[in-house]
Amino acid sequence: MEKYNQFKTRLREGMFAQHTTSYMVYWDNENSAMNPEDNLLSAIGSCMEVIESLKRPDFIRQVSEGAHMIIEAKRVYVLGLRMSVGTSMLLEHTLRNYSFETQLLSREADYVIDRICEMDEEDILVCLASSPMAKTTADAIRLCSKLGRKVLVITGRLDSDLADLATGVIDIRMSRRPATIPAITVALELLSMELARLLDERGESERKRHIDKVEKISADNDIAIWE
Repeated sequence: MEKYNQFKTRLREGMFAQHTTSYMVYWDNENSAMNPEDNLLSAIGSCMEVIESLKRPDFIRQVSEGAHMIIEAKRVYVLGLRMSVGTSMLLEHTLRNYSFETQLLSREADYVIDRICEMDEEDILVCLASSPMAKTTADAIRLCSKLGRKVLVITGRLDSDLADLATGVIDIRMSRRPATIPAITVALELLSMELARLLDERGESERKRHIDKVEKISADNDIAIWE
């Protein structure tokens, strides 16, 4: 008689065979890492490929331009659906730490259109999208373009018409595989570093005072351990 674990494996294989989505990337990675000896080496190799693939002059320029767009915005809306929900939360958390007025739309997908209609010309929508892109995300980009609102898209695969509609694009495509969460995470870390540099360079006194105040209170009251 077939063991239960074997049955579950066959069931998952059948489900994934019928649905070609971004989840396939993680299924492939799981299968390739089933040998414990190859698990860590495979993970390290994936991370190294992310770094190598993003060492492009156009990518560095896009990150810089994206940081400038966020700095200039009065309010930042963040949208990431499906596999990009987690990374959108990371970006929203980072922006809040820098004292940007931020609203996360990933947890209220049914109201994305409503929130975009509330945006004004000084606001920006930042979309994070794995491949394939969720229809709601694509619709949000099109609506922002139609309303004359700024939109920055961080993705590894963007249809040409959507790229033309976006105000800015950070292209995280990789050379040998679809862009995955590690690629988006690396891009967000670089974006965060560029934002910090611009804030310091521009002398954003209010945001800088807030960050300094939080760090001082944390240090004075043993809230954090400073190494």
